[in-house]
Amino acid sequence: MIRAVLIDLDDTLVDHQHAMRSALRVLHDKDPRLQALGFDFLLAEWQRVLEAMHDDVAVGRIPIHESRIIRYRHFYDLAGAPVDRAEAEEIAADHMQTYMSNRRIVPGAVALMEIVRRHARTAVVTNNTVIEQDEKLLTFGLWPHVDALVTSEECGVAKPDSAIFISALERLGVDVDEAVMVGDSWENDIIGAAGIGMRAIWLNRHGAACPDPEMATEVASFEPAAWTAELILGRALADQALKGNAVGWVEQAMPMEHAPPPPAPRPLPPPATPTGDSTTGLPPPRRRGVGGADRFATVKGPPAAQLV
Repeated sequence: MIRAVLIDLDDTLVDHQHAMRSALRVLHDKDPRLQALGFDFLLAEWQRVLEAMHDDVAVGRIPIHESRIIRYRHFYDLAGAPVDRAEAEEIAADHMQTYMSNRRIVPGAVALMEIVRRHARTAVVTNNTVIEQDEKLLTFGLWPHVDALVTSEECGVAKPDSAIFISALERLGVDVDEAVMVGDSWENDIIGAAGIGMRAIWLNRHGAACPDPEMATEVASFEPAAWTAELILGRALADQALKGNAVGWVEQAMPMEHAPPPPAPRPLPPPATPTGDSTTGLPPPRRRGVGGADRFATVKGPPAAQLV
């Protein structure tokens, strides 16, 4: 019986890629210095640098604000138009404002979390900082449906490391066979769940090839939310529903008086304080994949790095 659902945040519940690409497009189009690079090149380099820095930022070794300054100065260096730290700060602030205004919820995400939370405890498991992810849960109305926020910053390790998943299970008070992981990243979410023997649901909104259909159940969308909840909470019952033998079981499975109590509302977090010294050095790109088996292959699609 599934008693807990672990779920990723960026590009699973909140559409980070859309906001990131939109903000980068605005920055590129309005600054002639960056236009010399071409948007496709800038986007690819943005993703490469994010990947290179992601683990250090996700566990707090590099402050997230400082990582943005490093990235902007790097891009302007590539364009042959170096900027000092003060200008990089202004560019970062402008870019972040555009990013924030372009954020949007993944279709069906709120409805799905509302249904799932009626029947199981929930934890958001994410490779990012507490303050960044707490704000997203509050902004998009997700906190009422979440029992725990488990971040790489707090755990000191990032997905797919087993320790962050084990921490989430401990926070929810369940065993691995009582939980399921839902996420969009094959490397971080699916391989990570497989590493501790946990069942996984892969959200594949962009049509990437599945490395191993036996390793995770694949969904292209959370809509309709009731059907996806059936799939998450009970595979056998969901299979019956697909055959027309069961309809809407998830709405009747547990009376509301027996559902877990809702979590307490969370206050809006204070803004982050910039820290650290400026540097233009970048760490080498992190190595991808696990082991070497085909089913652990890196999926071609949206990158695993989900910082901004």
